[in-house]
Amino acid sequence: MAIGTTLLELSPIPGSIGGQVGMRFLLKPKPIGKGLKLRLDCKHTYSSGSGDNRTTHTDFLFQEEVEAYIKHTLSGYEVCGVFDVPDRLPETDASGYKGTISWEVISTGLIVSDDIVPGTQVNAVHEFKRSWVIPVQKGKDKSNLRIPTQHTEQAEAASLKQAQASAAEQISCKPQRKAC
Repeated sequence: MAIGTTLLELSPIPGSIGGQVGMRFLLKPKPIGKGLKLRLDCKHTYSSGSGDNRTTHTDFLFQEEVEAYIKHTLSGYEVCGVFDVPDRLPETDASGYKGTISWEVISTGLIVSDDIVPGTQVNAVHEFKRSWVIPVQKGKDKSNLRIPTQHTEQAEAASLKQAQASAAEQISCKPQRKAC
């Protein structure tokens, strides 16, 4: 299935360290399930060694994921997200680092196309993944995109519930003769 070009609109432009990075894009196929996830990464990429022993490393300085807010429009589905960015992080291509600093937005999820699964009356489901490298600089600018409070609260509650379940699973122990 061809989705075509997916243009990302930033708000503010560029994104703001110590402020916000907001983004939106238009998607024609319908997102399904829990919708789409948006992730914002700040990466430090550098090389070490020389010749045949040269290795490229990537360190993640910031990584946050949110559930996208999706609004149906006449043109398709508007996918939006806003991140609060701590002021301790470096700008795109900041000096003082060996290698490069880059910021990237990644969107993933499932979408339903107009394609019909052969032999059925069911629309095909496809994985969706897009990424965009974006400019980010120091500042206090806020996004002009407004995500409804109800969406944000529900997404945060679901994320907290998932984190608690994961923590409980990680610290649980099997009954033994000795106490844990």
